[in-house]
Amino acid sequence: MNHRLAYRLCLPVLAGLLLTACNEPEAYNGSSSFQSTPSKQSSQSTQVQSNTSSASTSASKSQISEAGKYWKRDGKKVDPTKTKRVMIAEFGVVFVTARDHKIGNNSLSLGTMMRIAGVGRREYKFDDAFKISYPTQLYNAFVKQLEADGYEVIPVDTVVASQSLQEIESAKVGGKTRGNYYHGFFGGKGSQKAEIYPAAGLDRMGAGFLGFGEAKNMKAVNNAMGELKADMALRVLIGVGLINGKACLEPGSSIRAFSDLKSSKMPDGSMTYWPQATTTLHSKKTLFYDSPVIDQKKFEAFKGKVWQVNEAQYANAINKIFPSFADMGLIKLER
Repeated sequence: MNHRLAYRLCLPVLAGLLLTACNEPEAYNGSSSFQSTPSKQSSQSTQVQSNTSSASTSASKSQISEAGKYWKRDGKKVDPTKTKRVMIAEFGVVFVTARDHKIGNNSLSLGTMMRIAGVGRREYKFDDAFKISYPTQLYNAFVKQLEADGYEVIPVDTVVASQSLQEIESAKVGGKTRGNYYHGFFGGKGSQKAEIYPAAGLDRMGAGFLGFGEAKNMKAVNNAMGELKADMALRVLIGVGLINGKACLEPGSSIRAFSDLKSSKMPDGSMTYWPQATTTLHSKKTLFYDSPVIDQKKFEAFKGKVWQVNEAQYANAINKIFPSFADMGLIKLER
């Protein structure tokens, strides 16, 4: 009897702790759903209130330092003196649409019941038309940043018309993906859902069955570089989401660069191409604009907190911080 009484007295306290812990975290740790390898490395949030972009060729020591804090680079640096003509082979935006803290994955039966009821879950509502059109805005902004840095960007129509890129493993526009993220509730690991949309004209590249499609994609990209005489090919995936009702660029965004192309003539007369330099960047932090972009927030049973996004405000906020994001990326590619 005493145990039952104690449990009943503790229920309000436990409920308060759970509800507090399931508020939107200050920053998401580790990877977003579009990064294949999660990491428990702490990911900090960075507030950006104005356009602080500058060409990477004239970057200061502080800008180079900031780029290093935001982006992790694997592979060789890109030599800008040898990579003037650039082909963007892939450009996709990954919209994080839902998160689940999975608070019931601990020993508290109360947590399990509350999770079933929707506590610890987030759902972010974007209009489908916005998810289809907005990636093209970011693509155009990225091209502008490349051109400001002295690159010649091959027009998207020319890239799309490439015979080589017809051989990619195409994936569904708006295709759904899942992954993990780490939050502050007892050091727990949650799950999240996302949808991937390409810029207008470009196809989504999929991994295919057991990931075999990726080799097909890279062969197509390499051949397209040779066909279009590109010095460098880029494959870009940008994660966007919400943090405390504010628009953000997610950790786990990636820029992959392929350069220093070599070729060989095959016995049948065809050419085979391969890049000798591969550079991969992954963003390590959440980059957000300090202004709410939510029209409505409500709690729904089994869904949790449902956030209705104001797309106009959201696009304006991401557009404010994207130049800094892209500029730091170009600095880290080269420095």
